[in-house]
Amino acid sequence: MTDITDTLRERYSKVREEIAACCRAAGRNEGEINLVVVTKLHSVEEIMALLDLGHVKLGENRAQELVEKYTALQGYDPEPEWHFIGSLQTNKVRQVVGRTVLIHSVDSLRLARQIANRSKRMELTQEVLLQVNISGEATKSGFAPEDLVTLWPELLMLENISYRGLMTMAPLGASEKEAEKIFTAAAELLKRLRANIADPNKRRNFTVLSMGMSQDYPVAIRAGATHLRIGTAIMGERG
Repeated sequence: MTDITDTLRERYSKVREEIAACCRAAGRNEGEINLVVVTKLHSVEEIMALLDLGHVKLGENRAQELVEKYTALQGYDPEPEWHFIGSLQTNKVRQVVGRTVLIHSVDSLRLARQIANRSKRMELTQEVLLQVNISGEATKSGFAPEDLVTLWPELLMLENISYRGLMTMAPLGASEKEAEKIFTAAAELLKRLRANIADPNKRRNFTVLSMGMSQDYPVAIRAGATHLRIGTAIMGERG
């Protein structure tokens, strides 16, 4: 456990230092950045080592793995703050709603409805992000930007679901220029949607931009990201 903690501390500190440097270069406050460490396929022991460093924001891609780790770490001090960041099938919604502070990957009206219905049955409000496919890649999930604009009024009518912002990703291997174009477009779309929220409280809360991973988070910070999803740079290669 000591070896795991020492290795994690070194990687974690390095990423934190780089985030701080990127914020200074972009004229941003480091406090605006939420680091979500992706723990997919990493052991509970590794996660405990990360928690012992004081980091609680964790991201999982798979519903069943989330449930297993959520259960294993209930009551651990400090307790994890779970984020669901992977593709979510409608038949897995019941495993995720209520266990996560934020679902980053709502990619269809149908999924939003399922989350709203499940939340209502559980008498809670689930916070979510809308996944947008800015690049238009056929292999990526998410709303096309203009489709999201069209569906926006219908999405806002759903109850027991709170939209906090958008999530997107750049293609693997994208150049810095390509990634910046995608992230900037997501930031502009967020502003466009935000302007069309009548409720002042909902409008004020619609501010999250989840974008930037191990390979491109400096670009995402420059473009206005509020949440970074970083796995390998901190946790190392998956087991």
